[in-house]
Amino acid sequence: RHLHTLRIHGDWAAANCPFHEDTNPSLSVNLVRGGFICHACGAKGGDVLDFHRRLHGMDFVAAAKDLGAWEVDR
Repeated sequence: RHLHTLRIHGDWAAANCPFHEDTNPSLSVNLVRGGFICHACGAKGGDVLDFHRRLHGMDFVAAAKDLGAWEVDR
């Protein structure tokens, strides 16, 4: 829902980057491994958790809880 203008090319998708004002699809997302990189602003990460953390300014635990991937609460 955060990626607009999604174009798929094999294992990769290109979209406008949500981390900066982007009018040309400069974000590449690997659809197999989940990694992403913006060729304009340099934003990058290895999976959907990294993407969510960066997009919402969260730490690891907060992002994992927000995505329903955290069950341990101490």
